[in-house]
Amino acid sequence: MAVFQAWNTARFAESFYVDRTELMNLSKIGSVNTYIRCLKNLHDWNFINYQPSRSMSIGSRISIIIFDNTVDNATDNTNDNRDETELRRIIKQNENSIKIEHEEVENYFKENEVGLTEARRFFNYYEARGWKTGKTSIINWKALAQKWISNGPKFKSYEKLKPNTRKPAGAPKPGNLSATSSKNYNEPL
Repeated sequence: MAVFQAWNTARFAESFYVDRTELMNLSKIGSVNTYIRCLKNLHDWNFINYQPSRSMSIGSRISIIIFDNTVDNATDNTNDNRDETELRRIIKQNENSIKIEHEEVENYFKENEVGLTEARRFFNYYEARGWKTGKTSIINWKALAQKWISNGPKFKSYEKLKPNTRKPAGAPKPGNLSATSSKNYNEPL
């Protein structure tokens, strides 16, 4: 049913691309292995033509086998070409959407009188996440850097406290309500 719904969304194109996570959510499948096994079974039973993708940015291609023997004159093959060119355009746009150089970030942080260590932290943090916040791509990294800079004092005050958090060996642990573990039960309360 999830493959049919994806096909419906693609306006019943002859073949269409599917996103694995989206199709897994639609079909309520939690395991990637189960998802792939189900698609391969549908392919083996000749219900669909499943062409797995080797690329992370392009989804797998699926063609639904139509069992109707009547002639459908409404089939339009121009949609397939348009879908492929649109998909290629979207992929190129995502690849070229954000190319931020480390020097750009450092210069921006210097202009705002913030240290290079913060610039490196910012760059490494978002570089590791593919310049995305959640699932959405970052459009304006300078606005995000400004937010990072404005939130900096909150975290710096925490860092100042961090080295002083070491307590002596006999000190109470958090969650014990400042009670010591060595008690003399002979003393009255």
